[in-house]
Amino acid sequence: YQNRLNPSIIFAKNLLEKKKFGKIISSSVRLRWCRYQEYYEDGWHGTWKMDGGVLSQQAIHHLDALNYLLGPIKSVVTKSSRRINKLEAEDTIVSIFVNSDGSSGTFEATTAARPKDIEASLSITGEKGFINIGGIALNKVLDIQFLNQKNKTSFLCNKYSETVKNGYGISHRLLIQGNIDVLLGKKNNNLIYAKDCISTTNLVHAFYKSNEKKQWTFLKNKPIYNKLGG
Repeated sequence: YQNRLNPSIIFAKNLLEKKKFGKIISSSVRLRWCRYQEYYEDGWHGTWKMDGGVLSQQAIHHLDALNYLLGPIKSVVTKSSRRINKLEAEDTIVSIFVNSDGSSGTFEATTAARPKDIEASLSITGEKGFINIGGIALNKVLDIQFLNQKNKTSFLCNKYSETVKNGYGISHRLLIQGNIDVLLGKKNNNLIYAKDCISTTNLVHAFYKSNEKKQWTFLKNKPIYNKLGG
């Protein structure tokens, strides 16, 4: 869940903790990436036993960013499909979710975008402001606005954005180095503990379970989707 270490996500988290956006109205995640059929011909990508679909393979990083910033998520309703690619799981998934604070949002992810990776974006709308994080890997603050703002916020967009080559971003390195440092007895704050990520794993199960049952699924019921890893 390396996206938690992106400067853009750290910035948004800090603003949310300080209540800079006020009451949250809505939020959305949009992952529009491209994977051609040969990607799924290696014997494990796209299989329920080893990988799952776009949600559990690619978009789990962006679902975790959403959960980290705005969770816990209370309930979800989901529709998944295989729009272009041939695989056991899904190449496209769209969800509506409700957060515990009462705000709602949408989650859209696909590997059927063409002709290349297009975006990985997350936006938050609040009563006092708005932020849109985008780029190819949640790596840029594209827009930020506040109620009654007097100064331009373009400098914030530049300060908390980074340039990356592809959708992998560069925070994997920070996360791996954090773990190496701890093993070597050094101090490093770039750690993401397993206990902090369980709720994101639960969300993946809830999204898939909702699609299976074709109804709203509530996280409090601890849904399990048996095809994952099966």
